[in-house]
Amino acid sequence: MRNIIGTRTTGTFMPILLAMAFLRTEFGPGLLLFIIVVSAGVTIRAYLSKLELLLVPRISPVVVVVIGIMVAFGIMGAKFDLYIIQSITLFPTIILAWTVKRLSVRWEEDSANEVSIQTLVSLVVAIMAYMAMGDPTLRYLVFVFPELLLVALAAILALANTQATVSPN
Repeated sequence: MRNIIGTRTTGTFMPILLAMAFLRTEFGPGLLLFIIVVSAGVTIRAYLSKLELLLVPRISPVVVVVIGIMVAFGIMGAKFDLYIIQSITLFPTIILAWTVKRLSVRWEEDSANEVSIQTLVSLVVAIMAYMAMGDPTLRYLVFVFPELLLVALAAILALANTQATVSPN
């Protein structure tokens, strides 16, 4: 999406990492957890930025909050015996923490509007990747014929080579 269409996402790999996390969880609860954690993390990071702390002391509380939210969902899921809530605790913590960190830095460098647009576009791309990765036919083809990954690699390299030879004039 980024190379062909030119979408502005939050990083090159974040939408794919999100899609993989959505595959591990169920889509709806995973998306809800993503929104809750990112909102809380960006809010806390914005507050900590006002304290003019160094980078690591600003990031550490964000990681703690992300882990705390994940633990809270896990406890609620176990207490009420709700598998759907327990499944979202499998959402990779590092992806959420990294995403919140990246969005917070972008928020400080650019603007809230730009970060919101990039996050929304990243979610749309992640949803599209989630649907592609979840497609049974595509899964079958990739696992039964892993050499198809070489075809994908060739297409990526061809696109990259084409973009590199196009002059900006």
